[in-house]
Amino acid sequence: MKKTHRYLQAVALLSVQSMLWSTVCAQTITFDTNDFKSVSVYDGWSDSPLRDGRISPAVQVIDNHLTAADPETGLQPNTTAKIVGFQRSRYGSNLAGLRVDLKETFRLTKEPRYVHVMINRPVSDSRMMLITLGKRSERAGQSAEVEQTWSLYKANTKANGWVDAVFEIKGFSYADPTKNGIDIHSLVICPDVADRSNLSEDFACYIDQIEITDSNTPRFATGNYTLSFEENHANSRTDRHLNSVSLSVGTNLYTLPTDAGRIYNNLISSQAPISVNAGQKITPSVNYTGTWMGAFAYVDWNQDGKFSFDVNTDGTPAANSEIVSYNGGNVNNTWRNSLGEDVGNGNRVANQLPAFTVPQTTKPGIYRMRFKVDWSTLDPAGNSTSNNLITANGGGIADVVLNVRSSETLVNASQLNGDIVVASTSQAVSNLTMHSNSPLRIRMMPAPGFTHNGIRITYGYHLSGDSLLNDNPQFFTATIPATAFVDNELTLPDEFMGYGEVRLEGLMVQENIVELDDHAVEHDRISTLELNGTGISLANRSYTLTDNSHSLQDFTQERMVGFTHGQELQPSIPGQLYIDYNRDGHFSQATERHTGVLPTHVEGIFRALWQTEQYQFLFLVNLHAPKTKVISDITHGRFISRLKYVNGQALTTKGVPVATDAYKFLGLIAQPLQSGYQINGKARVRYGHNLDGAQQSGGITQWFEEEMEIGSDSRLNIGYNNMFGTVRILAAFEPTEAATTQQVFADEFNGTSIDDSKWSVRQRGNATWARFISSDPNVTFVQDGSLVCQARKNVFDPTDKVPTLSGMRESAKSYALLHGYVEARVLTKPHVGNFPAFWMMPMDMTGGWPTCGEIDIWETIDERNSSWHTVHSNWTYNLKKNGQPRSTFEFACTQDGEWHTYGLLKEADKLTWYVDGEEVFSYAKSTNQSDLGQGQWPYDKAFHLILNQSVGRGEWAAHYDPDFVYETRFDWVRAYELSPLNDVEHVKAGFTAQPPIYDLCGRPTRGKTKGLYVQNGRKFIVK
Repeated sequence: MKKTHRYLQAVALLSVQSMLWSTVCAQTITFDTNDFKSVSVYDGWSDSPLRDGRISPAVQVIDNHLTAADPETGLQPNTTAKIVGFQRSRYGSNLAGLRVDLKETFRLTKEPRYVHVMINRPVSDSRMMLITLGKRSERAGQSAEVEQTWSLYKANTKANGWVDAVFEIKGFSYADPTKNGIDIHSLVICPDVADRSNLSEDFACYIDQIEITDSNTPRFATGNYTLSFEENHANSRTDRHLNSVSLSVGTNLYTLPTDAGRIYNNLISSQAPISVNAGQKITPSVNYTGTWMGAFAYVDWNQDGKFSFDVNTDGTPAANSEIVSYNGGNVNNTWRNSLGEDVGNGNRVANQLPAFTVPQTTKPGIYRMRFKVDWSTLDPAGNSTSNNLITANGGGIADVVLNVRSSETLVNASQLNGDIVVASTSQAVSNLTMHSNSPLRIRMMPAPGFTHNGIRITYGYHLSGDSLLNDNPQFFTATIPATAFVDNELTLPDEFMGYGEVRLEGLMVQENIVELDDHAVEHDRISTLELNGTGISLANRSYTLTDNSHSLQDFTQERMVGFTHGQELQPSIPGQLYIDYNRDGHFSQATERHTGVLPTHVEGIFRALWQTEQYQFLFLVNLHAPKTKVISDITHGRFISRLKYVNGQALTTKGVPVATDAYKFLGLIAQPLQSGYQINGKARVRYGHNLDGAQQSGGITQWFEEEMEIGSDSRLNIGYNNMFGTVRILAAFEPTEAATTQQVFADEFNGTSIDDSKWSVRQRGNATWARFISSDPNVTFVQDGSLVCQARKNVFDPTDKVPTLSGMRESAKSYALLHGYVEARVLTKPHVGNFPAFWMMPMDMTGGWPTCGEIDIWETIDERNSSWHTVHSNWTYNLKKNGQPRSTFEFACTQDGEWHTYGLLKEADKLTWYVDGEEVFSYAKSTNQSDLGQGQWPYDKAFHLILNQSVGRGEWAAHYDPDFVYETRFDWVRAYELSPLNDVEHVKAGFTAQPPIYDLCGRPTRGKTKGLYVQNGRKFIVK
């Protein structure tokens, strides 16, 4: 029982030809008459075969065979005699389009103009573009072939149906446009600007009725969330009208008033979205004056701009239906509600609607919801039968939007002339992930000479994309004035923190500041004293007077003094300490004075003032945590530790620490993952505070960056002076001619989300590791450049009855290794019941487990500081021959707080395991045919990768702690194949192969320049 409609808007009820335009129309091209100069094909790609004659363009003015009425509306959008047929070639670029040369040129102005194009194409979900060709009249000799403007049409369109695409164009013009400006000679309509390199065939589209006007209103439209009446239709009934709509969500009741004088109320712009959770039960209701009507509710779960309203024979919503609740609907001549109950008659509007549940699989985002009061019909557009029009019956429709909350909120800030920091840590607000609705207190830190007028907050989803999706807002903007801040601090209101993304913009403005005695606290000072060269000593750092004729002694150009959180000051001269926390050039008696113990929540480099009875000492203080966070990233390689300090003890284990003692030496060794790769001899090391923020804050350097040598012994030594705050180390190995492998699969997890093209989730199973598998984003996500897999108590999904959810990802749909090398960098959190793994299973599961084989590259359990490396098969598991040869090995390595790399070399007759680049175990293929016949070597097939965090149940790993959050992080995964250039032929420079030849983007080319090309399905290199 398929029920879905899209109606033409009010303007569509008139034929296009009879519409009256109140706007200025520069010119119209219908192709019925000789009102254009010529039509042809244009491609913005200079090497396009459509431009140089290698492919004959296909374009022609033809009879209009597309005059049929729209099957859903019954109207004829286009009835002209002639149209242009255009073949969108798969060999052209995304800028290939129909070129229309104009008989009359027109001039662009500063004010926008609009080009309307009737277009009918077989695709619906890609954007179109208009390119204008012309010349600037003030540039003598400029060709009329120059591309002057590019305009996108962003809305989705109906496939194989006419649409009026509207393109905005504007351009340079002097005050007198008759003197100088841009004259447009040609229009290019590109029907599909998506990447079409994977096209296997052409498609045809049709274009007609081009109008250049000053109106951006489409001549007709099918529209989103359409109605069976005009949107602004007044309600003529005083005895029947919709007064309000309500939604009960948990303990909250949201009531939205409506205008009783209108049939339709769009409440989206006037009301904040109603926040709900996936899996939550909510109850809609309406307040309606009148009787003998039904009430209906819909939610556009797939966000396609319409409401489907399929129901089963008993009236319950069908699978994937978007009618979520109703009372008094006529289903097969029986009055029913959405629970499938027979309600007797259609006089049900006074009743509360049945509750419904937000689907558990609903992704966070903004969704359109519609309330409707109507007679009989389930159609969300309203009853359109002549004797029961929704307008005649005084019905009502109201649209609102729901915010299906994200479990986490990503917060960023961008501003000039200052910083926005987290008040509790002084860390810049940058890629900050918060639990949804968690409070966030920020501090404004204007640069010297600036103050702030508050902040502008943008909140919602997809902030870098379009603000509207099928007429639904994707994000919102609000401004909080400076008067809401106390001491430059503000806790962001909860209503902004219930969305997927929040972006803060500090409204920094310049102010005039008169500074008295640079960085001095106002007090009476003695200007000339004799102290015989004495000074002040702080934290084993001494400052000696250089000129005792002045009471202000400035040591800010000397080395800063480092203080750890909570450290007690023991100055050699009594006095008072002031720290300029907001870096505004002043020291506040009220907020920046300390009496001995430094705060534990502040990190950064600040100006400080030690004031004695006679002197003021200005210097820099570095407030840092006792531990220095270590971040390392090395392309095609790994770092291992040569020497590090933990709790004051020098250690030589190979794992790279997550954090090490501040101001202690750190020694690393760089190793390539594969032979034939060479380090470039340098590492870029950034250290200090807020490494991704501004280097200068209030004129004070917050982080430093150096190029450090990696010696011939591959050692990188980071001195103690560089070891504070956070240290980030970047280096790279590059392949040389001696390289015999190449990287064929990798994920560095440096984005903000999991790459679904590489990783998928397996179904839950009975095995210990698989019993709690979940796709919930709360247990598997990308954070700080790592894939994070957790196992934690299930407080997120009440419909999922398991007590715990565990995270995992596998490469079964994207990559499997036959022969080659794979390695991952891993960090886990030891705890009783911990059971994470980096392992492999075959694509071919013939025989089932364990006969099909299993390779465990790395496992660990509980709180043990060791790793296990194992194979499973019929030979080892069923036949118990796990010592012929040895099938598992335990290797001692510290798990707590250390990154390790775990690798496997998979060869035709041998498996070899590596930990931090060291070979620790191997398992060989038997030479005995009898052994092989009993399943000793099921490893001669492709195996895919699995990354997971599971928990034990007392078998191998202990019973898990249900209140602990188990977590394993995968910094990167990399795979190298032994034959890097399969099907590649090395060719000399100047070679020209026979066409067709393609570059790696799938575009036709001649292969004349250096590079890698494809011909007849094989690769070749031009050197």
